[in-house]
Amino acid sequence: MRKTLALKILLVFLIAVNLFGCGESAPKYLEFTYIEKEDCYSVSANKEEIKDRTEIVIPEEYKGKPVKYIGESAFAKLETITKITMPDSIVQLGNGAFLQCSSLTEIHLSNSLINLPCNVFDSCTALVEIALPAGLRSIDMCAFQNCESLRRISIPDSVSTMGAAVFANCFNLEKIELPDNLSDIPIMAFSSCKKLSDVSIPECVACVGYGAFDNCVSLTHIAIPAEVKSIYFDAFKGCLALREITMCEDTVIIEWSDSNEEGWLESVTDQFVGIPENCQVTLLKEE
Repeated sequence: MRKTLALKILLVFLIAVNLFGCGESAPKYLEFTYIEKEDCYSVSANKEEIKDRTEIVIPEEYKGKPVKYIGESAFAKLETITKITMPDSIVQLGNGAFLQCSSLTEIHLSNSLINLPCNVFDSCTALVEIALPAGLRSIDMCAFQNCESLRRISIPDSVSTMGAAVFANCFNLEKIELPDNLSDIPIMAFSSCKKLSDVSIPECVACVGYGAFDNCVSLTHIAIPAEVKSIYFDAFKGCLALREITMCEDTVIIEWSDSNEEGWLESVTDQFVGIPENCQVTLLKEE
């Protein structure tokens, strides 16, 4: 009888340690909000307890329920945090979840994420590289804006849409691998990525947005697939090193015109605004 009771107590203790860590219900630096509709929890920072921490580890469960969400601005402006680890139970991040975490150098994302929301890593100025989940479908506006130290990133082929200014002002971005299923290159997507010297536009892209590569001063050449039907104004403005653009002769360049009531004017296909005079534009006939 005593042996059975002792085994039961031991079993309860081991379960508690596994779930909560030495009997604690959760780290004090985290706050949990119960979502009754889904019987799960959302997590955010306890700003009073987290002040001097350098690492955040988000648990998979809290009180026996899954932790599925990280709230809007949940860990924003935590300037001492250098590392964040989240479990695969996390299915959604809130807008600006890690905004201005200026010391963040390492983050392990949940493999269950299908979207990176607006401003999620905006101004994480110490972040050098990041691995994105294989099943990611979209990256929203300004997600990596102002990530000044970001050098390289590979976007999985599952991503079909990206938002405006998604990598704007990533001054040290040297290499980016765009997904084969990307529909458009959005407005100001790579504006002021000053070290970006080479980029390959996937054949699935239909449109290059306004200012997409504005002020990419190291970009030397760009090949635009025949599938691209329109290029909006200032797409390559300020690309001072640009020497060659290859594109289909049927691609329409859309420039701004004050005289047009709608503001847009479809110009001839070989006129770009803001590129060097010695940049050669080669027009290819569509097969």
